[in-house]
Formats: sequence, structure tokens, C-alpha cells
Amino acid sequence: AFVLAPNNDGVIYSNFKDQRLYWQHTAGELQLVCSSGGGIYRFADGVINPAGTHIICVREDHTKPAPPDVVNELVSIALDGSGTMTVLATGNDFYSAPRVSPDGSKIAYLTWSHPNMPWDSTALMVASATDGSDPVTVAGGLDSNVSVLQPLWQPGTGVLHFLSDETGWYNLYSWSEAAADTTAPIYPMEAEFSGSSPGWRLGQQAFTFLSDSSLVATYACPESGTSVLLVFPPPASSETAPRLFKGVGHGLPRSFSDVTPSAHGATLYFMGGSPEDSPGIYSWAIPAAGSPVIAATMVVRSMSDDVSVDPAFISTPQHIAFPTTFNGSDTTAHGYYYPPANPNCEGPEGAAPPLLVKAHGGPTSQTSSNFRLDVQFWTSRGVAVLDVDYGRTGLSP
Repeated sequence: AFVLAPNNDGVIYSNFKDQRLYWQHTAGELQLVCSSGGGIYRFADGVINPAGTHIICVREDHTKPAPPDVVNELVSIALDGSGTMTVLATGNDFYSAPRVSPDGSKIAYLTWSHPNMPWDSTALMVASATDGSDPVTVAGGLDSNVSVLQPLWQPGTGVLHFLSDETGWYNLYSWSEAAADTTAPIYPMEAEFSGSSPGWRLGQQAFTFLSDSSLVATYACPESGTSVLLVFPPPASSETAPRLFKGVGHGLPRSFSDVTPSAHGATLYFMGGSPEDSPGIYSWAIPAAGSPVIAATMVVRSMSDDVSVDPAFISTPQHIAFPTTFNGSDTTAHGYYYPPANPNCEGPEGAAPPLLVKAHGGPTSQTSSNFRLDVQFWTSRGVAVLDVDYGRTGLSP
């Protein structure tokens, strides 16, 4: 786990060997941020407050090492060399996603307790960033049967945004003290705005904000799995409808996630991929209204440039949908069908190929149509593959 240090002066990271926090300065100095704990603490999911004086993170206390006795808390750690730790939230089984408001006064965070998992019931809390006092529940609850994830403050307005599955789909919502402490849906639709595998990892963020406070969000089209990018107008704009970008026609790969803006806000970086090539990290210049779109550029490829696959052996997935049931109700399931692809072989006339059916992990995970060698292994050998995408129904939890 790491986070960029204040003033871009290196990184602050948790060292696996001794489980302590270190600050690696750009000039080369390695500073121990916190010496207390003697290795009994684990740190993760950290953020720096706007003043650059503290790192706020999840602390796992292994003073009592038996798993039932391990304590999870949110703490604020001073970066002045003292390493002073202040507990901001404690008492529940789990905490994640601490996010400090733009003015540094508030902290938003998620919490939940056994037997719930983060995709079952979570509470989104807001409290003082100084000492954790005056906590209020903004959305969800420990036993609400609502999963709230990925809080993030809008930089120019201080409005808190987050994801909630209260409708059965992870959609975007906002909360503001100025709006009488009420929550409101932002762009309701039957689609998942959560990215892949929401709730499974710390640090997930499927939406973001540009330097002008414009909201940028992504979702996977339920019918095809193709990723869609939405760029909302900045808060001061008289416009309300977002601009929509989808697929190669807008210079984007078929699927993408984990969108992050550049410092100046004119370029987006994201993980992306296509059925024909290995996934990687892309950069994409956000076109001005009315300007032509420039295709995204792959910055880092996940597969070595020395490795290539003959296109004749690549099976291109076909999106399919079929009826199924969930909790006694009729619904539609989706999947990707990969036919065999090998120019050197041909099956018996009139015979169907053997079919391998795959089901991804869950319960909130999704599959994608990105190029995968484990699928192409089978299709190049005459075996068809059906990769069922049950996570795209909005009902997988």
C-alpha cells in the first residue's frame, strides 16, 4: 500500500517486511513515519489530508494475534516526525475508504461488521477529520441490506459522492450538508457504475473528478458489456446532461475501468483492453465539445511486446443473452461465447464442438471480453468456451 506524499515529495508506503510506514523522499532520504507498534500494526488504504500534515488510513492491530482478536480501526498519523497516531473510528469489525473533504474538516469512510461482507451491508459515515467526533450515517447502515462503496468528495463543491446498490444496481449518489443532509441519485439507470469486483479490494474507485470538478464515471453496458464513459458538466455549468463516449467510435477500447485524471484534468488514464489484444494502461485526451476524438494510446501493455498471437488463432467473443431465474424471479443472464478458432483444423461436418462453460468468481465480480490466453488456449484446440457473466444482471450479490 502506498500514497503520493505531500508536495509530490516521493511516496509513503507500508513495508511488508516490518509492516511499518516509511516516507521515501525524492531526494533519497528514507524516513520512518511511525515507530510505535513494533510491527504489530498493518496499514493500508491511506490518504493525505489537504494540509499535508497527516496520513489517514486503515490500521489493523495485531496486539492479540488470534484472528478473532485482531482490531481494525481508522487512524490519523502525524507526518511531522513524531508519528503521533489518533484513532478516528473504532468498534466495528471493518473500516475502509477514508476520504478527506476538500477543506480538511471532514472525513468520510465505510464500515461494516460480521457476518456482513462489503457487498451486503455497509454504512457510509462522515465525522471530524481531526478526532473522529460527531460521526453521522450518511447512507446505508450496518444491517441495512444496502451496500455503499467508494466515497469521494467533489473538489470544488465539497459534495460527497458514492455508490449504492439500494436499487439492485450500483448507481451514483450525492450527499451534502448544504442540502439538508439528504442523498440524491445522480444518473439512475440499470447499470453497474462500480467497476469490476466492487468491494473486494481496498482503494477501488470507479469514478473520479477533473480539475474543474466535472464528474467522470464509467459503466458497463448491460446488453453488450461494452464500457461507457460519462463526462458530466462542471458544477457551474448551465448544462446538466453528460457527454457520452463509447467504444472504438470514440477512440476508446471496448472495455476499461479505474479511470484517473491527469493533474491538469485534460487527460484520463485507465485500464483497458479488447478481444484482440492484451489489456494495459491507456491514456486518452478528453475532447472539447465539438472537437474530433483522438484514439486512446496504450502506455503500458500487460503482455511483453515480444509475445504475439497470430490473429487467425484468436477467437473473438460473441455476446449472448439467455433467460434464467434469480430468487424465483425471471431475469436475463449474459455471457461471451468464444467459437473454436484454428485455421489448421476443422471439426466433423454437422458436429458441434465441445463446450467449456466458465463462471467467474463472485459475488460482485464481472467478466469481460478482454483478450485472455486461458480462453484462447481452449478455442485454438477446437473447444468452444462460454464465459457466463452473471455479475452483469444487477442481482449477483
